[in-house]
Amino acid sequence: MSDSVLRKPIIEKNRIVRLRAYARNRPKSTTPSSDDLVSLNESLKLQLANPNQDRNSPEYLNQLIRRLLYPTVDCYNFRDYLPSLTSSNKVDLYLYPVIGLLLKNFVHGWYKNITDDTQFIEQILIVISQITRDLEKRLGELDLLELLLDDIPLILDNHLRMYRKVIGELGSVFLPYDMIDSAFDHLESHKALTDDPDDEVLYLRVLAGQLLKILLPDTERDSSLTFSFLNTLVSDLLLRITTEKLAQPYQLFEVITKICQAILNEKEEDTNTNSNDKPIEKQDSPTQVQKQPDASFTGFFYKVLSKVSHFIAHSTSLNFIKKSHSHEPISISSLYVFEFLNNLFQLYKHRPVLYSTLASLNIILRTPNVNHFLTNIISNTLVKSLSSESLIILILKSARSNLFPQDDAMGPARIDPDLEEYEQIRTTTKTALYKVALKYKLFTKVVICNDLEVDLDNILEDFLTSLENKRLNKHLVYRLLDLIILRLVPEMGSDH
Repeated sequence: MSDSVLRKPIIEKNRIVRLRAYARNRPKSTTPSSDDLVSLNESLKLQLANPNQDRNSPEYLNQLIRRLLYPTVDCYNFRDYLPSLTSSNKVDLYLYPVIGLLLKNFVHGWYKNITDDTQFIEQILIVISQITRDLEKRLGELDLLELLLDDIPLILDNHLRMYRKVIGELGSVFLPYDMIDSAFDHLESHKALTDDPDDEVLYLRVLAGQLLKILLPDTERDSSLTFSFLNTLVSDLLLRITTEKLAQPYQLFEVITKICQAILNEKEEDTNTNSNDKPIEKQDSPTQVQKQPDASFTGFFYKVLSKVSHFIAHSTSLNFIKKSHSHEPISISSLYVFEFLNNLFQLYKHRPVLYSTLASLNIILRTPNVNHFLTNIISNTLVKSLSSESLIILILKSARSNLFPQDDAMGPARIDPDLEEYEQIRTTTKTALYKVALKYKLFTKVVICNDLEVDLDNILEDFLTSLENKRLNKHLVYRLLDLIILRLVPEMGSDH
C-alpha cells in the first residue's frame, strides 16, 4: 500500500475511510510495449507445446531449466548436468528456475553481446551452488526453536509495543510528532531508514558485500567481476526487492497467510495419517448395522487412542532440531514467544489471575523433565511445520510467480490492490490466523476470557492493523533481515 494511505494513526473507526482515499489515487496499469509483446510471445513457447501443462509440474520445470541454462546440451534431467544447490532434489527443481530467470534477465542480455562463451555463466552457477550448500549447512546447525520462538517473537513484540506507544502518545508532549512515520523513526531508528533514500541502497550494498566476503570461496572472492556481479544480484535484486515487497501491507498479509497454511497443512497430514491407521471396516453387513452404536463408540475410541498415541510420540521422540551450540537446552518457559503472546492478548490486563498463575508455574516448567517434555512437543509440532520443505517450495513458487509471471521477462511491478481487493486479502489473512488459533483450542480458550469469537476477532484486528503502514513495516522487515543474517552468518556480528 502506498505511503500516502495511512500517514496518520490507524484506528478501526476511520481505517476504511483512509483506504478509500488510497483507492482514488491507486496507480493505473500501463499498456505493454511492442518489445514486451515480443518477449511475451517467446515465453509462451513452452506452454503452447502443452497448454494444459502445470507450470509447477516436474516435466515443465525440467524443460524450463534446460531452456534457461543449457539449451544446446542434450540432457533432459538437469541433475545430470548442473551442480546440486541443496541436499533436496525437490527444492533444487524449484530453485533453479528462479536462478535461471534472474540470469536470463540480468546477465544473458549484456554477456551475449561480449562473447558466445558460456564459461562465465557456468562458473556463476558453480559459485551459487557453493553458497546455497553452505547456507543449507548453516541452516541445519541453526537452533530453529530459539530462532522461531525466542528471537523472532522478541522483534515482533517490540514492534507491537512501539506501535501501541506511538498510537497512544502521538502529538503529546511525550511524542511531539504529527506523523506516525516520523514518530516511529524517532523511537526505532535504523541505519537503512533515514531521511535520505540513498542510505537504504547503501546499507543493502554494504550488507551484501560483507555477506559475500564470508560465503564466497577464496578464489571467487578475489575475482572483481564475480564479486561485483553477485553483490549487485544480492543487494539490488534479492534484498532490495524482498524488503520492498514485504513492507507492503498486503504482501505481508499474504506471507502470514502462507505461514498459517503451512501450519494447518501439517495438521491435515497428521489427520490423513490418522485415518490411514484406522482399521478397515467391512461394508453393509447385517451385524454391522445392528451394532452401529458400538461401531460409533469404537470409532470414537480409536480417534481418542490415535490422538493420545500421537501426543506420546511427539512428547517422547527426540527433538529433531539441531543445536548450533553446545550450551544447555534453552528453558521453554523463558522463550520470548510467551511474552509476545502475553502482550498480544494483554493477559496482564484482561486475565491478571491467569497471568499470575502462569508466572508462578515457572519453577515447575524449569525442571529438566518437564522442560524436555515441552521441548519435544513444540519441536515436533509447531517448529517442524514452520521449517518444512513444503514451506520452502511454496516460497519459491510464489517468488517465481510474482517476479516472472510468464517464465521469461521479469513482469511489471505488481499493481497495488484496490480497496475491495485489499480488504479481501486482509480478510483471508484474518481467517487463516483464526483457523490457526482454533487448531490450538485449549490455549485459545484459556487466554480469552469471554466470547471466544468476539475477543479473538478484536485481537486479530489489533494485530493486523499494526501492519498496515509501509514505513513501519520496513522497520520490522529490516530488523528481521538483520536477525536472520546474523543467525545464519554469525561472523557478520564483528563487522556490523
